[in-house]
Amino acid sequence: MKLHLSGMFMSAVVLALVSGCGSSRDVKVSGTFQGATASASSPITVLFYEANGSGDAGAAAGADLKLVDSIKVEQEGPFDATISMDGSQLTVVAVSDTDMSGVCTDGEAWGQTLVAVQSDDTAQVAVGLAPHDKCPSLPAE
Repeated sequence: MKLHLSGMFMSAVVLALVSGCGSSRDVKVSGTFQGATASASSPITVLFYEANGSGDAGAAAGADLKLVDSIKVEQEGPFDATISMDGSQLTVVAVSDTDMSGVCTDGEAWGQTLVAVQSDDTAQVAVGLAPHDKCPSLPAE
């Protein structure tokens, strides 16, 4: 009997290790865009990043980032999204996607902000959009 229970325990441990024991959770993000967009008819691509490899609250804005989700918003104004992430801080990049490429192209208006995820798994974001000659240096995935 001990051997059978021991085997079941080891199977459960192996299964947990293989499937991963992540602490990922759904975070409700609500936000607005501020400032000029290049065109009122251009969609806004919103990219959500967290610190790569850790959910530390002390991660710097320039730290190694990992893309966790992205959305398209068809018009300027408020937006809501639910994203799955591990960390306690979220870097949000918004791009007025005039060429509709889904990413920032040099010359497009964009903005970036770092926000804390609250204890109730929500985040409030205000992203200021402004024209820039160059896009931010961020990972695609």
